[in-house]
Amino acid sequence: MSRQTGYKWLNRYKKDGIAGLADQSRRPLDSPSITPPALEQPVLGVRTRNPAWGAQDRPAPARSDAGAAAGHQHDCRDPASPR
Repeated sequence: MSRQTGYKWLNRYKKDGIAGLADQSRRPLDSPSITPPALEQPVLGVRTRNPAWGAQDRPAPARSDAGAAAGHQHDCRDPASPR
């Protein structure tokens, strides 16, 4: 066991007793990069109305005023293919 892990467990024990030594979730407390529901619904609507469209066929999303995730575009094409 590393020194860091030992101190982590010691601090958990001091704070919460035996219960603090139980396995804890590794899930982050928040997900700042998650797609907001207000943006997710229109995207899902486009996918539902146009099931034959691939990543290259879908219209690019409009950039929000803050430049948030709505404006990010990811190139999903095979890097080996000609452009």
